[in-house]
Amino acid sequence: MVTNGDKKCRKVPPKYQCVHCDYKTCHLSHWKKHIVSKKHKRLKMVTNGDKKCRKVPKSADFSKSFICFCGKSYKYRQGLSRHKKTCNYGVSSSDEEDEIITNEIIESSNVIKKEDVINILLGERKQNKRVIDLLTQQVELLTESQNSFTIHGNNNNMNSNNTNFNVQLFLNENCKDAISIQDFAKQLKITMNNISLLKDNEPKAITNIITENLKDYTDTQRPFHHHKKKWYVKDINEGWDKEGDVKGEKIIKNIKNGVSRKAPKVFVENNPNFLVDEKQGNAYAETMVVAMKDVAEKDSNKVLKILKDGCSL
Repeated sequence: MVTNGDKKCRKVPPKYQCVHCDYKTCHLSHWKKHIVSKKHKRLKMVTNGDKKCRKVPKSADFSKSFICFCGKSYKYRQGLSRHKKTCNYGVSSSDEEDEIITNEIIESSNVIKKEDVINILLGERKQNKRVIDLLTQQVELLTESQNSFTIHGNNNNMNSNNTNFNVQLFLNENCKDAISIQDFAKQLKITMNNISLLKDNEPKAITNIITENLKDYTDTQRPFHHHKKKWYVKDINEGWDKEGDVKGEKIIKNIKNGVSRKAPKVFVENNPNFLVDEKQGNAYAETMVVAMKDVAEKDSNKVLKILKDGCSL
């Protein structure tokens, strides 16, 4: 840095000042660039209408003076303050424009907020409608499940749509006209094939007799049902079992009684010479022994295990 003794070079005071942009320069080229800039044109349009920027007087000392937007400068702050009370340079138009712009911004902001609120309310209304529709559908499905059950004809299975299926209600209401186990046993239809199989494979013979005779009855007419490991049997005097029977003894006992009553007649009809024919006579004796005796527990369990697949609720 070049110095003059112990004094530093002084900064050249600006010759040009733009009161709109608060811009100062001492170079004409810089000044020309500024007055064509976008910033200058924008601020000039807002604050000064069609008034031109003024050239700074050569004698102006910006470091020691107070300048108004109108271009007048004062040596003291008090002078500038008194001048501003009477100076109307760009004040009214600027204030009005600022007020208009401010109002437009506020109004625009209010419109956006109202639209947002409306959209939110409409969205909530649609959401609430979807929730109500879903709840209505669930109530309808629950009502249907409580009042209906599905009957599968191929497997003779009845499956309730209600998880809390009331067996007693179903039996007393839907199966009130079902045949009793005693009447079912009395009306058994037995073939000679059933009797012949009886002495060779008693469980299979009894199973065949029961399943063949159940075909004559609908699901709600049959004398017994299976539900959750229990057998519910209709008695001729007591009606449907209230508690259910795990072993199903009443079924096997009554069926075997029906077989023992029917077997002799069926055998004789198919073997009229059994009294004189030794072979037929021996077959009759063997068959009647099996028909009259009680069914062993293990054989009874085999029969019921097969039956429950076609008699379950």
